[in-house]
Amino acid sequence: VWTADAGEFKRQRDALLREARLLALLSVVIQDPGYDYADDQQYQDYARELQSRAAELVDALQQGDMSAAQSAVSRTNQTCDRCHADFRG
Repeated sequence: VWTADAGEFKRQRDALLREARLLALLSVVIQDPGYDYADDQQYQDYARELQSRAAELVDALQQGDMSAAQSAVSRTNQTCDRCHADFRG
């Protein structure tokens, strides 16, 4: 929602940046050897992809690039959806 409208993007950019940084941190935590599925290569691939996507989002937000942020949010959501389909289903 925060990336769908230019005004909302501008107003909520700091909050979105905090959320993106938290997501980046979470992507590192879920790669820990003690985490569920840590021994599954596909799961680790998803976790690393999520880390990359979150970093893209952080970069886009720091630059104030709404288009890049929209793209990064979309790719991040796709990564989450694929992983959840395989590991939460």
